[in-house]
Amino acid sequence: MKRKLFLVLNIVAFYVILNGQNIPVYDTLNINFQWVAFFCDSSVQKYTRFLDDNGTLTFQEGHIDLEELDEDFVRHTFLKDGAVKSVIKKFHFINDVDTINNYYFSNKHTCELKSDVSYNKLIGSYILREAGYEKLDSTGFSNEIRILYPLEYLNLGNNYKIILVSISNNRVTLNSVVLRSLSREGFIIEEGKEKELSIRQIRRLKRQMQEVQLFDDVYCLKPGNPWIMEVNTQSDLKTFFISNYCLRQSRNLRPIGTLCFKIVQLSK
Repeated sequence: MKRKLFLVLNIVAFYVILNGQNIPVYDTLNINFQWVAFFCDSSVQKYTRFLDDNGTLTFQEGHIDLEELDEDFVRHTFLKDGAVKSVIKKFHFINDVDTINNYYFSNKHTCELKSDVSYNKLIGSYILREAGYEKLDSTGFSNEIRILYPLEYLNLGNNYKIILVSISNNRVTLNSVVLRSLSREGFIIEEGKEKELSIRQIRRLKRQMQEVQLFDDVYCLKPGNPWIMEVNTQSDLKTFFISNYCLRQSRNLRPIGTLCFKIVQLSK
C-alpha cells in the first residue's frame, strides 16, 4: 500500500510540474471502524460501523477487514490558485465487537424479512442507546410517544433529535435531546429540554393519538432519512418508520405525520 501511494504521488507531482502548476495539497480523512453484532428479533446480524473526522456515520453489512477497504484518494479538488487538493482515507480499526440490541418492536416488520428494515432499526437503536433512551414504559400506568427525528432530510444523518412524551392522567411532560456527530469520536449530546404541556395541548394531542391508533404499523421508505415514531398506550404499541417524501405520496398517512410534526414543534 505504501509503495502504491508513493508511485501515485510521484505521478501526480510530475504532471503538475509539467503543466507549470503549484505542488498539490494532500489531506487525510481518518475513519474509525468497528465490528457490530446487532441482536434484532430472533437473529444476530453482523455489521461494520464507520465514523470519520467529519462525524459521518454509516453502517455496512458484514464484518469488514482492513484488507477489504480502499485506502486511496477519495476525491480531488482544484483550488483557486491551480493547486490540486486530494483527500486520502486512513482507516483505524477498533478491536472490539460492539453489541447493539433492537429497541424497536414491530410484529409486522421484522429484521429477518428485509435488510432495509434491519438497517433502519440498527441506526435507530444505536442512537437511542447513545442517548440513554432505550426503554419505553412497560408498567402500563402511562402512555408514551417516542420520536427519533433526523435533522437532515436527504444527506447522511449526523444530527438527530429524540423526543419522549409521557402522558399520565391530565399531566403530560415532554423531554427532548439533540445528538450531533461532529467527529470520529461519536455523538455529542446537547443539553436536553423538559416542559409540561397545557390542558389545551393535552386534549389536542390525545385526539391525534386516537386517530393514529387506527393504523397498523407503517414502514414506508422513500428517498431521504426516515423519522421513527412509537405510540405506546396501555393496550397497544404502534411503530412508524416514515420518510417525509413518503407522506407526499400517501395522503392517508397524514394523521401520523401531523402527530409527529406537532410534537417536534412543541419540543422547540
